[in-house]
Amino acid sequence: MISDEFKYDIKPAKDNFQAYLTDGAFYTDIIGYPILESWMLLNSVPKRMVPFDKIDEVDDLTDCVICMYCNDSSLNKIRNRPHLYLKKFSKAKGITGLDFSVFNDQPAAIQIYQMYSNLAYSYYYGLRHISIVPNIRVGGTEFSKEFYDAIPVDAIVSIGTYGFSKTKEEKNRQNKFVEELVESFKFKTVLVYGSLTSYAKHIFNINNIKYYCYKPWISIKDKGMLYDWN
Repeated sequence: MISDEFKYDIKPAKDNFQAYLTDGAFYTDIIGYPILESWMLLNSVPKRMVPFDKIDEVDDLTDCVICMYCNDSSLNKIRNRPHLYLKKFSKAKGITGLDFSVFNDQPAAIQIYQMYSNLAYSYYYGLRHISIVPNIRVGGTEFSKEFYDAIPVDAIVSIGTYGFSKTKEEKNRQNKFVEELVESFKFKTVLVYGSLTSYAKHIFNINNIKYYCYKPWISIKDKGMLYDWN
């Protein structure tokens, strides 16, 4: 116990590591990813997906999910000051988890940090009653599998495929990702920012997973609109 002589001299510790992001959370067993709670998650499909760096181009966000498929430099605006976006995000139907870059050739520690950040900011906003669509972005480490333990079963989740649908190599990478996703995690619905290969659609169909594809914002017509589903 602190004596009365000193207790008034103590200043609150500065939260340099943003521990407040996951205040009250439960964590996975090994890495300690914050576990999202079911009540935080979006429970219906939106009409549009709007990238975070384009939300000022949209007058009404009511039927939109703000997706975080943009450059890390844009996402760092949220990373540094998440509270500044509470009001804006609350006007939307929901937001996806932050899509911080995760690459297989990154050191494992960096991959884990990026995956942790994705979940931590999702928890922060979910706790403040902004509906969350967990964003699936995992790396190549053995600890990637634990990422899925932080997401409730049968959640509506999101993936970004823009830039992974043109060349044969890109399509193969998308197919492999979808295969691994279905094998690793039980979910019922996926929102896709971009398009799916015919093989990826087949994998979702045989596993009774609903998919909804949205136009990338770069499209001249129907920006962010739902255009393909099963």
